[in-house]
Amino acid sequence: MLQEIREIYRSLAEFEKQFEEINRISLNEALILSTVKGKNLTASQIAKQVGMTASNTSKVIKNIESKWLIERNVGKLDRREMYFNLTKEGDSLLNRMSFNNIDMAENIETLINK
Repeated sequence: MLQEIREIYRSLAEFEKQFEEINRISLNEALILSTVKGKNLTASQIAKQVGMTASNTSKVIKNIESKWLIERNVGKLDRREMYFNLTKEGDSLLNRMSFNNIDMAENIETLINK
């Protein structure tokens, strides 16, 4: 059982490496972009939806902001709150994102197709 788990972990790591090479964005960044698409969410809402810790979500959001793919806006009712949404560049990247040229290991395809 541990060998199978290790193989899945290796396959996922290889998938993420290929995904980043092709799309020029990490899997976590893509996950946040797809979560924010068409929405106006706070960092805590994003973290909850993607299942990341608040600190990791914050780091990924900063990376995405530095690439001009996401923008922050001050809350209308509570100016202490920050809301995030896609920029035109972020939306365009998300629409162009490709999985077609990534070789997935059989064990990953099996998990995805369940």
